Amino acid sequence: AHLFYRTNRSMLLTPAGETLFLECAPFFNRESEIIQKVLDKAAAEVEPLRFGYMVYKAIYQIPRFLASYQRLHPEIQLISQPFNERLDINEALLNGSLDIGLKLFTIDELIPSLAFQILEEHPLSIVVPVDHHLAARSSVALQELASEDFVFLGTGDHSSEFRFAMNWCNRCGFHPRITVAYDRVESVLTMVQSGAGISLLSEFAPINHMTGLKSIPLKNAPMIYSALFWNKERSSPSVQSFVKAFFEAASLLPSTHPQA
Repeated sequence: AHLFYRTNRSMLLTPAGETLFLECAPFFNRESEIIQKVLDKAAAEVEPLRFGYMVYKAIYQIPRFLASYQRLHPEIQLISQPFNERLDINEALLNGSLDIGLKLFTIDELIPSLAFQILEEHPLSIVVPVDHHLAARSSVALQELASEDFVFLGTGDHSSEFRFAMNWCNRCGFHPRITVAYDRVESVLTMVQSGAGISLLSEFAPINHMTGLKSIPLKNAPMIYSALFWNKERSSPSVQSFVKAFFEAASLLPSTHPQA
């Protein structure tokens, strides 16, 4: 059917065109509303993926990976958040406020409902200034450190990092003399660098981004691991895609240690 006819100066609607116009007018009047609904629907289809991480040496490479992953997966809204406490990451994974967590842990801390894939492992170590009297040693027994001043990671018994270091000193027969304690590992390293004391950390500490520090393994010390964790009940294709991409970007193979 013809919807309009042309005159010398204009185009006029035919009766059929007039009918179509009247039927479509409500849609044209709601054009902006309809467009917003379409945009809202498209935004709702973007899947959020919440990633939490502890601050340690690998974190300096994280922003580049996250940006690359987001470019390759525009259908996923990647939300990242730093954590000081490994226990806070555990809680967030268990209650569903995180999808994936990157954290340090020891084997005795594993939670059955959390799956994991190991990235690296290092023994518990001490971090000392390069001019410290122990700096030339290849390894040290923790018992030798009873008279040392310590800079602790974690402030008080509420901190898992604080309790972990304190427990190991107590197992070795002494109570550490703590000069100062901080929740951020960068602050701990800065104080060790300044000569305020030594610290119980590991080679996961980002000392390669600072000068004048050395990490020395402790004899018969526990092994500390880094790994990606996720809730077994909330695993999804996007979680598995992120884990796979993370390991490929890190150029690391999964460890032979038991996996959840």
